[in-house]
Amino acid sequence: MTDIRHIAVIDIGKTNVDIAVVYRGKLAAPAKQSVAEHDKVSEVYHVIDGSATLMTGPDIVDLKPRPADDRAVRLLNGPGGNGASIRNGVTYQLKAGDVVVIPAGTGHLFTRIDDTYEKALDAATESLSQRYAMDFRKAAQRYAALGTPQDVAETIFKFQQAGVRHLILDFVGPYEERDQQIERFAAEAMPLLSGLRKA
Repeated sequence: MTDIRHIAVIDIGKTNVDIAVVYRGKLAAPAKQSVAEHDKVSEVYHVIDGSATLMTGPDIVDLKPRPADDRAVRLLNGPGGNGASIRNGVTYQLKAGDVVVIPAGTGHLFTRIDDTYEKALDAATESLSQRYAMDFRKAAQRYAALGTPQDVAETIFKFQQAGVRHLILDFVGPYEERDQQIERFAAEAMPLLSGLRKA
């Protein structure tokens, strides 16, 4: 889900800066023809919360122009197109605080968008509160390893620094996402925890 709230267009002399607030929901994989390209508009992303994987590059496969009456053309970024993929694209791992400038004519797409800490906290609270028939939000905030793989690893390292030497992991999100959580932990968080074995 993408929610774009347009705020203003500012004339700064030789160019315009378009300011908007964009919310992008969780994305496991990009949709077809989701590479975006804007002919005349450069974009600047300032990541406020969450993390994502962004790919950019000029060599867009199967680029097709957007119709003139397309909402994005009329109201957001002007003329441009969508493509199937980017040849030899460059991938960036984005996190809160990062700033990315995408020049006009450059293909770009988010290949993955992670949930935020707050969404992970909400899911853990709901699951644990149902399991134990009481409000578990404060306990989840204090003890659960939540958020991005980096957030999860940092929380586990804090337990180690406090003297913990044995961990038992319980994946407490929605049951139907349990297998996905285990696979993602193994692929993305475990490599960040290699230092635990040396302690």
